[in-house]
Amino acid sequence: MTPPQHYPEPTVGALIFDPAGRLFLMRSHKWAGKYVVPGGHVELGEMLEAALRREVAEETGLVIYDVTFIAVQEFIYDSAFWKRRHFLFFDYACRTDSIEVRLNDEAQEYVWVTVDEALRMPTEPYTEKAIRTYLAQQAGRQQRAPVEGAHSPTLEARYVHTNLIARDWQALAHFYETVLGCVRVPPERDLAGPALEAGTGLPTAHLRGVHLRLPGYGDGGPTLEIFHYDRLAEGPVPAVNRPGLAHLAFSVEDVASAQAAVLAAGGRPVGEIVTADVAGGGRVTFCYVTDPEGNILELQSWDV
Repeated sequence: MTPPQHYPEPTVGALIFDPAGRLFLMRSHKWAGKYVVPGGHVELGEMLEAALRREVAEETGLVIYDVTFIAVQEFIYDSAFWKRRHFLFFDYACRTDSIEVRLNDEAQEYVWVTVDEALRMPTEPYTEKAIRTYLAQQAGRQQRAPVEGAHSPTLEARYVHTNLIARDWQALAHFYETVLGCVRVPPERDLAGPALEAGTGLPTAHLRGVHLRLPGYGDGGPTLEIFHYDRLAEGPVPAVNRPGLAHLAFSVEDVASAQAAVLAAGGRPVGEIVTADVAGGGRVTFCYVTDPEGNILELQSWDV
């Protein structure tokens, strides 16, 4: 009898590709006879990738390498599985140099198929979602592939907004809305307090403003951020509250690692790394730094 759960169970799963680029799938009675990827529970004291390698070896006999993370999925008492369980799926992609498989009792048969073939097969829904997420990530990497002779990027980053510091933010926002077709994105910002002061490096900082969706990029495109600080800096020294173009913002996976990379490349810190709640917007971790010539950048990561 399966013991009752008191906490969600972390598990790992592997999209395994052979030298020909084919994907490994196996049919499991635990998933109503549908095709799944190898994987299983994480043991106490075990790292996720170590658990992945162990589970793959136990279930298939394959040795994997070039392991990359795909995504986390939540599985809460879904009838797709043969037992009532709450899982956290940590999905990975990896490679193997062998196609010689030795199944244990977790599966009844296996196949090596193309990804397109896999999506036409009776796979359980969480495996299908992992495959589709992997394909979307691969498509994004191909779009960002560097030209021949170019340096590989240090960070996985996405451009998110351009900031303008205005003397009258309402009037300037109205201009961009009515003249250039920008669309206001709620909520309006009215920010102050210790987090803003630490992040900007400005004592008693208080800002108000709004984000405007730039035309031509759809709902997920970059925005123009128009802010006004109660105190405006007039001098030529780079500052986050100087009128005009103030900073360029980039969304990054980890703000601290990104800050370290910028500083190592010749940038300078402006304020501290801070985490703050934005009413109606979520929770953001951010910091301000400069590029080597003093232009201000914001590095940010949101938890909505």
